[in-house]
Amino acid sequence: MQYSIKQALNLGSSQLREVGIDNAAVDVRMLLEHSLKLSHEALILKQEHKISDIEFKHFFELIERRKKFEPIAYLVNKKEFYDLEFYINESVLIPRPDSETLIDEALGYFDSKSYVKILDLGVGSGCLLLTLLHHFQNATGVAVDVSDKALEVTKHNYQKFKLKNPVEFLASDWNNLQLNNKFDLIVSNPPYIKNKDIQNLQKDVKNYEPLTALEGGDDGLECYRKLIPIIRNLLKSQAIAIIECGEGQHEELAEIAKNNGLNIKKYSRDLAGIVRCLTVSLL
Repeated sequence: MQYSIKQALNLGSSQLREVGIDNAAVDVRMLLEHSLKLSHEALILKQEHKISDIEFKHFFELIERRKKFEPIAYLVNKKEFYDLEFYINESVLIPRPDSETLIDEALGYFDSKSYVKILDLGVGSGCLLLTLLHHFQNATGVAVDVSDKALEVTKHNYQKFKLKNPVEFLASDWNNLQLNNKFDLIVSNPPYIKNKDIQNLQKDVKNYEPLTALEGGDDGLECYRKLIPIIRNLLKSQAIAIIECGEGQHEELAEIAKNNGLNIKKYSRDLAGIVRCLTVSLL
């Protein structure tokens, strides 16, 4: 039996709902668009179109993986962030809308034509650094990540967006970071989840996303204690750093920053009203 697009959508949605997947219909639509290489509009217009056996087999392989709660972004290898579509795989944390707060703040501090030197510590997919370079066309960037595989994803996205900005890709952990330059803007979304809380995360996250991008030590602040002194040493005199934090962590993070000679310029809230990032500068 050859299934139509409409039949495949209904069957896939039913199977995902049976295992408790939220937004099953949306997930199935994305998986079928990916399998058939169709746009959302084309999928709607071709509801009665018959799917080939090979296409159906590929589609239901993805459905089976989603039934095990593998994230959609890894299945379709993409995720939208700040109106850009990033290539994503299991080597990097999936970009979240919360992190767009950092972009909003950075865009408010610099003119679009500014010659900004930007450093991203823990670059992952490149969603922060490359989005900023997309908006600051005269900027230059340094992408730092301990994972070679994560840097490959960043490089892929850099090429995908056809950015002209010069970028240095540096594989290093923070303890051994060797940089001779100082920066106008430093951004970072470090791991900040308490180790004991990892087990309470959604299955999509705890079973599939890289733990090194999630685990923040016993109190969730371990990475900040390493990160803040590095930021202080790499900031220019009139520069800023914008650092993401977890819910309720901003006061403790502010203390770490102050104890390391940094000034808290601003707390910024995400769309849910949670303080999502701190903007800091030298005293």
